[in-house]
Amino acid sequence: MLYIHKGVNVERFFVKAVALYIVLFIVLLTGCKKSSGGDDAGTYIAQPGTLTKYTTNITSNTITYNGTGYNCTTAAQCYAVLYNANVNGVDYVGVAVSQDPSSTTAFNLKMYFQSSYIPSSITLDGSNCTFKVSLSGSTYTYSSGSVTLNFVDQGNGTYRITTAAGGVTLTGGGLTITEIIALKVN
Repeated sequence: MLYIHKGVNVERFFVKAVALYIVLFIVLLTGCKKSSGGDDAGTYIAQPGTLTKYTTNITSNTITYNGTGYNCTTAAQCYAVLYNANVNGVDYVGVAVSQDPSSTTAFNLKMYFQSSYIPSSITLDGSNCTFKVSLSGSTYTYSSGSVTLNFVDQGNGTYRITTAAGGVTLTGGGLTITEIIALKVN
């Protein structure tokens, strides 16, 4: 037997190390195997105890901000989500729209308000909703006005959000939401 340090058996150490590497290799091969069926288009959302795949190529939006149209038809670069969740003991409904969530310069809209359910219609302003637009590294927030939004469940995991009346102005300009097809996520 080969000993390097008092009481350390090098052969036993290497046998255990090789066995550990073999087990890790097998786990990686079987645990990270790609499924052979289905469409890979989608985003994975990790929550404690779950991993859910949401298909993102079914969203679209028609939005004008400060006179510029930020329109996106159903395509891989369209991101729009609607959520209804409890955050720190308070129920919220939120909508997020982005042309590229990983970009600091792409158009991003976030709006959220307190509610335990997704309403069919609601009038929002700065007193009951947070509006934020991020664009070209700057963030713009609510300035004035109100907007009434309609929410219609499309039956395919998405909601159609349209403006029934009004519009809001943010610190960088007017915001007009013509239509958002948003994926409902939890």
